[in-house]
This record gives sequence, C-alpha cells and structure tokens, in this order.
Amino acid sequence: MSTLKILQAHIVDDMQQYGGAEKVFITLGQKLKEDASLEVFYAVNRGVVHDRLSLSGHKIFELPEKKNLKAFELIRVFQEIINACQPQVVHSHHRHLTFILSLFFRHRVKILHTQHVEMFDKRYLSLFGHHVAAVSQGVKQNLIKFFKVSENKITVVYNGLPQEEVNDRRRAALAAELNINPDRVVISCIARFTEQKGHRYLVEAVS
Repeated sequence: MSTLKILQAHIVDDMQQYGGAEKVFITLGQKLKEDASLEVFYAVNRGVVHDRLSLSGHKIFELPEKKNLKAFELIRVFQEIINACQPQVVHSHHRHLTFILSLFFRHRVKILHTQHVEMFDKRYLSLFGHHVAAVSQGVKQNLIKFFKVSENKITVVYNGLPQEEVNDRRRAALAAELNINPDRVVISCIARFTEQKGHRYLVEAVS
C-alpha cells in the first residue's frame, strides 16, 4: 500500500500563539499520524506550536518569523520544503500562506485550505487552493458570499477535540479551585473577548 504524504502548514500570529486554529492544527496532525498509510510533515514558524510539535517528535520544517515574512522568502522556503518531503497534499491553515501556495505550487501539489473564521477583507488577495474545509456553516456562507468561492469547492468540517473523561473527582477539584458549590450549574464561554466570538449572544441567552 502506497503512503500518502501530507504537509500541514501554518503561520502562527505573533500576538496569538495558541488559539483555536493552532489547537486544531496540532490535534488534527496527531490523529493523521496514527494512520499507517499517511506520512505527515509540518511547516510552521517558531513559537508555542513549533515547540509542542518538537516535543512530540513530529517532522517539522521551519517557516520564517511572521514579522519578517516576505512573499519571495516564503516561496523560496516552500520550494525547498516541497522538494525535500515530496507531499501529494499541502493542508494550509493560514490565508496568506494558501494564497502563495495557490499562485506558485498548485500544479505540483493538491492544496487544501481550512478556513477557521469569517473574514471581510482582502477579497482580491485571497485564493483558497483546490478545496476548502470550512469549520462552520457561517464560515461557508462567508466564503461563498464575500469571497465568491464556488459552493462545490467547500466542505463543512466541524472542529473535533479529544474527548476528556469527566468524573466526580475532576468536577470536585475544579469546583474547589473556583470556590463554588459542586452541585451548581456553571456556564462558560472559552474564547477571546472579541465581537467575532459572539459573547453578546451568551449574555442574551442567559438573561
């Protein structure tokens, strides 16, 4: 059985070293690595994600720092990476990265892009590879209506997370840490405090 080589690529923002997109990037790659028919590589700039992948023993190619990122440098680096690992698929999690890949490498590899959020800028500086995974129906509609991406080029794939065991001991420990009664109902919203995350809807729903 032949091995499918996949290159997972991402540029991590200097201000947000480990958010939702980064968690998906790591957990997806870990699950892919468990499949014996796949060989998974990573291309990512230095930071928390790079460090976590290094500790897990993944094969990593280093991308330039975002603050020093220049298009011609990114093209040169990806030329070297693709020559080195010969992937059939490059899975990009960053719009600028997918734009560069789509312009210069679409005839060498299949390019899959995961769009993690809705965006309303750079309409004419956005290319989304051969296919797009949208993490929600809202993101899919944003791609169709704002970026004019063909609907048959988009698949909605909801984010998956490892299912952690919930038990009475963990629940009691967390309640003690928060200084609340273990029997109380606790509602939380795990997200950065921006309009995009929709905290207002949680407040409205609770009220």
